Amino acid sequence: MALLKQFPGLVVEEMDEELLLYRPTTHQAIHLNGTAAAIWKLCDGTRTAKDLIDCFLAAYPDSESRIPHEVQQTIDQLLRDGALIEQSSEPSG
Repeated sequence: MALLKQFPGLVVEEMDEELLLYRPTTHQAIHLNGTAAAIWKLCDGTRTAKDLIDCFLAAYPDSESRIPHEVQQTIDQLLRDGALIEQSSEPSG
């Protein structure tokens, strides 16, 4: 499984629980609501999508039926927007 990592070089502006990510090279801004911001912050290159889903399932057990789909959907959108990148979890060498 691929590890998820924040795209390097983004300028981050925190607004309450939300984030505004700005890519200076393309002048692209990405607004993240509180949930998307929490997911993005957890993407430090050490976690997979499954790890993130498991984190949210542990924190919100009453939402078990919705969490896997919603977290994966948010990750997919962050990847499409260029806020996240995937890196191999396989050891190089």
